[in-house]
Amino acid sequence: MPTSRSKLACQLPRLYENAQSVAGAAPVTDSAEKLSKRLLAEIGKADITFERLAEGLEIRRYPVRTMAPLDLGRCVAREVSLRPREIGT
Repeated sequence: MPTSRSKLACQLPRLYENAQSVAGAAPVTDSAEKLSKRLLAEIGKADITFERLAEGLEIRRYPVRTMAPLDLGRCVAREVSLRPREIGT
């Protein structure tokens, strides 16, 4: 099943052929502009997706970016204090 990006890519050759056959006609220009805007939007989505994937890979390669001390006792005490109290105690 073709994705929206592959459908969009399939429209490019037809748009080019139409533009050549009706050189300079306004409807072709309008459709070219609409298609250009859609292409830019899809490229932007792909770019964001790529950035997320790259960031995910970076985190897997280098999971600890900066070393910081951890007060485990304080973390446990906080979690215990946040637990709901039992009735009758």
